[in-house]
Amino acid sequence: MLRSSKGDARGTGKQRGKRHPTIGSHVVVGAAPRCWTITIGDFVKIGANSVVLQNVPDHSTVVGIPGRIVRIKDERVADDALMDHIHIPDPIADKFIELQVQIDTLKKDFERLREQNNRRVKRLDELRSRFPPRSYRVISRAYFSSTIL
Repeated sequence: MLRSSKGDARGTGKQRGKRHPTIGSHVVVGAAPRCWTITIGDFVKIGANSVVLQNVPDHSTVVGIPGRIVRIKDERVADDALMDHIHIPDPIADKFIELQVQIDTLKKDFERLREQNNRRVKRLDELRSRFPPRSYRVISRAYFSSTIL
C-alpha cells in the first residue's frame, strides 16, 4: 500500500478531498501510469508505467520512474543540461562583458576625436603663422565655425 508524505494511505477511499489528477485537453496517457493530485497540462504525453509526482506543463512528454520531462514543445530536454552547474548563465559576467565592449568603443571614439582635434590645432597654428596677430580672432571664429558645423 502506498503512503503519502503525511502518512495516510493512498487509494483506500478513506481520504477526503481531491485524490485524482486534473488532466488537460488532448492528453495521451500510456498504460498504467501512477498520478496523484497533480495538474497535467494540455497536449501532454505520459509514458506507460510512469510515476508522475509533479505538475506537468503544456506540450510536454513525461516518462520514467519517477516521471521526468524529456520533451517540451517537441524539443529534447537534455539531462546533462539540467545538472550542468558549471555552465549556468551568469548575468553579471555578461553585463561586465557588455560594459567592457562599451568602454572599448568609447576609447576608440575618444582617440578619433583627439586625433581630429590635434589636426585642427595644427591647422590653426599654420593659419596663425601665415597671418598677422590682429587677425587671430577672425581666423579662429571663421575656421571653427565652418568646421564644427
